[in-house]
Amino acid sequence: MPKRRSKPAPADWSRYLPPEKRRKVVVQVWLHRFRSRMRQRSVLLLFMLLAYLAICLGLALWGVQTIGLLALTPLLLTPLVAYLAYWLVWREFHE
Repeated sequence: MPKRRSKPAPADWSRYLPPEKRRKVVVQVWLHRFRSRMRQRSVLLLFMLLAYLAICLGLALWGVQTIGLLALTPLLLTPLVAYLAYWLVWREFHE
């Protein structure tokens, strides 16, 4: 988690607003930054991966271990197959 700044950012103009409006503007800016962060591709992929893992673990804990383990195999095998493809291509061009 990032550190909180003791001073506002240089472009932060909310400190010049009256106190009754400042809270609303600060919340709006924070909400806008949060939404834009959630729209990033990496965050979306992370949420999708976590949801997939939750479903697989739910299946495994619910009593359907075989289906849960089969559902986990793409997550386990993809890095291995990718490394194998990388190694084969590297070997082809360097030997």
